[in-house]
Amino acid sequence: MPALKIPESDRAGLALLRDMPGESFAAFLAALERSPEAIADIPGVSPDDARLAIDALKSMYQARTYNDVPIDEFISDVCESLTEYKVLKPGDEPLLRERLARLLDIESLSISAKALVLRTDYPYIFCAARIFTDIRPVFGEDASATPPAMVLTHTLKLEYHGALGHLHELYVALRADDIVELREVLDRAETKIKTLESMLKPLETKLIDPLAD
Repeated sequence: MPALKIPESDRAGLALLRDMPGESFAAFLAALERSPEAIADIPGVSPDDARLAIDALKSMYQARTYNDVPIDEFISDVCESLTEYKVLKPGDEPLLRERLARLLDIESLSISAKALVLRTDYPYIFCAARIFTDIRPVFGEDASATPPAMVLTHTLKLEYHGALGHLHELYVALRADDIVELREVLDRAETKIKTLESMLKPLETKLIDPLAD
């Protein structure tokens, strides 16, 4: 079994990083150091290949951060795994090692990876939410007669990821005033975000939402 599980798409991205011409790699590295999220045109590299390479690199940052190992040790694990996957020849390993050593030493990517690990270090991670609203009739003694009353009901459906990323669902009944309370809680959370952003701005400390698009 490989020392490190590397998805096929990431293997392809690492191969692109290894095989980039020297001039293209230098441009790619410089662009990453300027802004990992705004990669401009790289000579000799298509936009799709550049994105594939960036995604693979981000996966490597996250894997290294999660396993908390030194860069040299992590690069050895990557090379060993790629060799076992039969996508890295011995003669290509020195170049890949040298390039990974430079690529895995970009502070902005390292900070983002650490933020993502901290953000997801919980047993349950929110995925999505919906509220279903319906009415339920209240019948009198005569079930054939028009119901004299209706009960308005709301059901909050929460989707969340649990162990191993499995998706789970939770249904919670809500009253009308519960919806008002939820809105107040969410509004307060947004206010906290704005307050923290204004506090951190003078310190030049970035507030990261690692799961934002």
